[in-house]
This record gives sequence, structure tokens and C-alpha cells, in this order.
Amino acid sequence: MCSQQNKKGRTFSRSHPSWSVLFASSAVILCGIFQIQFVSAQDDQQQTLEGVDILPTVKPLKRNKPPSLPCGAIQTVGAEDEFFLETPNFNNKMKYPNSAQCEWKLKSDSCSMGINCPDFQLNDFLCFDHMDIINHNGSMSRYCGKKGPKETVLSDNVTIAFRSSAWFPDIGFKCRVVCKATANELASPYPKNAESPTQCFCGQIVDKVTGGDPADISYFSYLAGLVRRGGFRPFCGGTLINSKYVLTAAHCVQGRNPYHLEILFNVSTPIGDQGSQELQVRRSVDNILIHRNFTSRLDFDVALIRLSEPIDISGVSGNSIKPVCLPTEKDLKKFFVGENATVVGWGHTSDMGEETDVLRRAEVQVVSNEECLKHYPTITDSMLCAYTPGKDACQGDSGGPLLLMAGDDEDNTYQQMHYRYVQIGIISWGQGCGANPGVYSRVTELMKWITANAKDGSYCSNV
Repeated sequence: MCSQQNKKGRTFSRSHPSWSVLFASSAVILCGIFQIQFVSAQDDQQQTLEGVDILPTVKPLKRNKPPSLPCGAIQTVGAEDEFFLETPNFNNKMKYPNSAQCEWKLKSDSCSMGINCPDFQLNDFLCFDHMDIINHNGSMSRYCGKKGPKETVLSDNVTIAFRSSAWFPDIGFKCRVVCKATANELASPYPKNAESPTQCFCGQIVDKVTGGDPADISYFSYLAGLVRRGGFRPFCGGTLINSKYVLTAAHCVQGRNPYHLEILFNVSTPIGDQGSQELQVRRSVDNILIHRNFTSRLDFDVALIRLSEPIDISGVSGNSIKPVCLPTEKDLKKFFVGENATVVGWGHTSDMGEETDVLRRAEVQVVSNEECLKHYPTITDSMLCAYTPGKDACQGDSGGPLLLMAGDDEDNTYQQMHYRYVQIGIISWGQGCGANPGVYSRVTELMKWITANAKDGSYCSNV
């Protein structure tokens, strides 16, 4: 019970819980009673209102802003951690200094790191001022000008470096790094935490393709050509696996700057045919992510390319591009030995032979790793071999798919789509073209990595 005597000698008492809230006004809190004082403009007399219950407006607690890591920081990042990386002077609204160098080393074992740079402006003259994202295996992505990382997935051991030249500094960047907890297992190629599957079917073909080496791109709409910026001839292949990501070989993109790389779909045949270029779909590259265990022996030869703009896989825009199917959970324990598979690409037609101007395909048979070890002593579990004498992938086909046709007449699982192609391998390496087994990255061994790093794209249904 509180008691307060006013100027006239009257006492007003009332039971009320005390609020520890201060208001920046003329209100005075007296033991839970608001006493409001004001001065009349006419008689300059002070008046008092007492005993008026006024509910306090409690301001929500402000969330602490994530810290900014200083240059040279070495940080172990945990689940739900977040922080900023920024160029010198950014918070002072000043340009970064000339000849500046800044590095941040980040490592995480328990979560998936991502970086987003909405404020990014570096001098773009010859990309002298740049940000590099360097994986521990030496692969690198470089950003300059106004093209910074956007919701880009990082590897679990990465160095982010900033360098400026001796001329013309600019505003710089401020990037947020967030680390999200990941599930222990992501066996399914269509993870539950991905965007909802779009109403379309992956890898769909309308009929079996038999005979003949030239291939119709309409049967392989997910096939992607990696080209230099503004170019038309693919130097490597890849496959669209969802609306935002292309799967390819790590050796195709190692050391390449995303700014100088583009991805082509519906590549005209013959290549460069002016009349067919209007059917092509071209995308610039937002980021390149290479498997952290990729080695010079081409073990774990896999990479993901994040497109700067998603592909409309629903068909609403009128294009016919659909993703390839990835192996399902029931496929993960299969070795596919003895299965006939299809390899497609724009590479050479023979070892060191001429380049082809049309998309070609070949039928090869999957062989066991034990058989393949007789030819190559460095075969590992993450590799798959296929061999049919005289038929093989060749130079320029790297990164493209090894496909298995599923959904035969006796299999009701895929009756809605009739037939479909499932990607079981990524063209990687070999000795000669058709003289020895071709070696592919085994997709079933890489599914956990693929799904963890491409989960923000929309998938077509595989059932």
C-alpha cells in the first residue's frame, strides 16, 4: 500500500504494483500512481491530476546487433552464430584505403555457413579491388564491382580475403555471415527443408532413344554448357538439378572467377547457329562451391554452380527446361554394375580429335570398381567406372552426366512420367577415349554433400 499527500493536503492511496518504467515526459511515477503535471498557458498555474491509471507502453527489447569481426580474425563458428565482415572505414561512411589487405579465416564443424552481401561496391577496374572466397583445397571464387555474394553457401573451412589496389578506392562492403544447424543425415535428394517441390517431373523423356550418336537437346533439357562470359562453345558440361544449381566436375571450375563464367541451356546445334540462339537460356554465376575433399587425383571431383537467377522449371514462362533426376534413397546402396548408361556432351569425337558442333551421346556399361582397379590403381569409393570398347566421353565432356534410364514398362513407380533419366555419375577422367574405362564421380556417394549445399533451390518431383 502506498500513500502520497498532494499540495492541498489530501491523501490518495491505492494498491498497485510498481512499474519500473520511466517515461520521457512530464509524467511522474509515485509508487504506482501516475501524477501528471502541466502548466496552463493562460494563468500560468500548475495543475495536478492524480490517481489516473495509465498503462505503460513497454518498448520491446532491442536485439543485440551481430558483432563485426576484425581483420585477421580466426573464428570457429557454431550453430546459429552470426556476424558481419566489412571493409575498413565502412562504418565511418568513408572509402576503404588504398593497398588494403584484410582476411578472415572461418571454420565450422556443426553448421552450414552462408554469406550475404547486400552492400557491396568495389572499384571494378580489371577487378584489382576484390573479395576472394578461398576453400581450404585451393578453389576460389572472386567478386568485384557491385557483384558480391548473395545468400551464398560457404564450405566448412574457408578464408575470405579483401584486397584493394593503389588507385581509386570505393565504398566497400558489409556482409553478414550466418551459420545454420544441419541435420545429421540428408540421404534424400529432395530434403524436407528445401523449398516445396514444384509441380513438374525431373528427367522426363517422352520415349526411349535408340540408335545414332547425335542427340536431340529436347531429350536432355537439363544439360548445361559452361562457357566463358559471352561465349557459345561449352568447355565443360553440367546438369541442372533444381531451379538454382548446376552440378558439374570440380576440375572444370577450380580457380575460375564466377564473373567470367556463364551457363547455357538449350545450346543450339550446331553450336553458334544464329537462328537457334534465341532459344538459348543464359545465366550468369553467383557462386561456385567445390567439394572440400577434392584432390589433384580427382577424388570427390564435384562442384555446384549457383545461378544468379533461378530457372523457371514450372513451364509457366514457356521454356521446357526441367532438372535431371537424382538418385532416390533406394538407389543409394546400388552399384549399378552391368547397367547400360548414357553419356552426353559436346566434347571431342575421338582422343585429341576434332571438336563436335552437335550434342552427342554414347551408350556405355557400368563396370565394378574391382574391375576398374585393373586399369587405374587410384580408384576410390567416390568413383564409378563405365566401359564399352570404342564408346566413351572425351575431352570437353567433363562435368556432364552419366545417366541411367528408369521407369520401364514393368516399373509402376514412375508410370506418371513414363521414362526418366537419373544421373548416377559426373564425367571426370580417363586414359584415352574408348580405349579404357571412363571414370565418373559416383553421385550416390555425394548425395549428402549435394543436398546440403543446394537445399535452397526448388526441385521437380521424382515420384
